[in-house]
Amino acid sequence: MAWTIFINQPSGPVPRNLLITGQVPPLEHGVSSMNIQIGAGGQVFKVNAPGRGGTIWGWQGIIPSYIRPGQTFTIYLSAVAFITDTNDGLPPGEHGTIEVDGAGHIDVVLENVAPSLTVDAFQSPEVTTGPTLPFTLAGSYSSGGGDPSVYQPKVTYQVDGDGPHPITADANHRWSVPLTLAPGVHAIIVHASDNFTAIETRKSLTVLRYAGPMGGDASVPKTAAGAPTTASVTSWMRLEPQSSGADLDDTARARLFDPLWMMTRQWQIGEFQGEDAGSPVQTRVRSTSAVLSRSHRGPTIRQRRRWRPWSSAARCVLPARRTPAC
Repeated sequence: MAWTIFINQPSGPVPRNLLITGQVPPLEHGVSSMNIQIGAGGQVFKVNAPGRGGTIWGWQGIIPSYIRPGQTFTIYLSAVAFITDTNDGLPPGEHGTIEVDGAGHIDVVLENVAPSLTVDAFQSPEVTTGPTLPFTLAGSYSSGGGDPSVYQPKVTYQVDGDGPHPITADANHRWSVPLTLAPGVHAIIVHASDNFTAIETRKSLTVLRYAGPMGGDASVPKTAAGAPTTASVTSWMRLEPQSSGADLDDTARARLFDPLWMMTRQWQIGEFQGEDAGSPVQTRVRSTSAVLSRSHRGPTIRQRRRWRPWSSAARCVLPARRTPAC
């Protein structure tokens, strides 16, 4: 013999910390036992059954972790009760009792709650003037909108595979971790998990070292970012090549007879430390040299016969017979 158990259908997704109620028919001897099962083949929990004459039952507990956020699952309820057997052929007042089963089920959806994790934005690359970069990794987390007593995340971090290391947050769930990073590319992972699900954030930080032209001299002026600089607006404003002459062909070429000199002057006025530009990574210089063999005084004339031989030893112009005239 079976009887029906009524289960109140929740409206909308159910929370992880679930309270579910229902009714049973009024029974003379009450319900002897009642169980609830979460999901097909899932965990079974004991329910406080209504006593003699009672009809209302309820169960409150945590939905197990095998039920994932946003998942639809079935709640099964089963009960055993004893009723008077009036068909046992015995006289009134001498009837015995028989065991009867009751069952019911409902389909519900678990709320879609996961930990919330943020990592504060940071600049990459970062430049350091020393052997390491002091860096603060910071952010916040929350229970993702669910009950904090149920969804209490644990937060960890690791840098370049070292870890995980636990993170302690303040009362507002803000956290920060001081790091010391050597020059190079660093992989940073921040992980947040509760008893049911987990999320993580991956970021990369590049650290560049540029000691600057004056090293660690405290007296050297600093840029707004704190890097040493040799620039001075009082003595140097702008450096650019300028070539002028009567011959426009030569002027338009804007030739530099000493490009390396230009680079050293750029270093001197701090152009390599511009905070809206970059720093030189590599410089390649190619040069040739030759001994001066002839010279010409006055306007340039293309005929070779007008050039005079030059003696590097005597450092003067030689006559055609190549003997020093000075």
